Amino acid sequence: MRTDEQWRGLALAISEDWARDERFTSVVDRLRHRHAIENHLANWTRQRSSSDITSSLQAAGVPVGQVYNIDGPPNDPHLQSVGYYRQVPHALIGPYRRPGPLWRMSETPVEFRLPTNLLGEHNREVFCDILGLNEEEYRALQDQGITGTEYKPGADLDPEDRT
Repeated sequence: MRTDEQWRGLALAISEDWARDERFTSVVDRLRHRHAIENHLANWTRQRSSSDITSSLQAAGVPVGQVYNIDGPPNDPHLQSVGYYRQVPHALIGPYRRPGPLWRMSETPVEFRLPTNLLGEHNREVFCDILGLNEEEYRALQDQGITGTEYKPGADLDPEDRT
């Protein structure tokens, strides 16, 4: 917690007894007893959902947000309520939901004009037009599987990167 006020909000949200604990009165005291705080927080958070933790701490004035797994953000009620996700068309897969812009500008609203790129869709443009490869060089890269147009999870990864 950056301020004593945030600390009090956290402590009260967890328990009144904990908020009155003299071991945690000052920043120095809290640093001295940080292992007790960490253990107590770990026990407290294990008993609650991340959305419950977030809403109760935010209500107490603690600046918190959820840490999501891959499925979390699309189901976040706040992101849904502000229209962060947009339905966009796609010729191959049909309409799909994708993240929108992080900000809104009243005079210049952001709209998606193009769908998300397909894997390898612009390879020829990048390798030939931008990087200057000729057709033969580009085909050689294709033959070696370097330009990739299909998803191969874990292909050619260093074993240390697979975990």
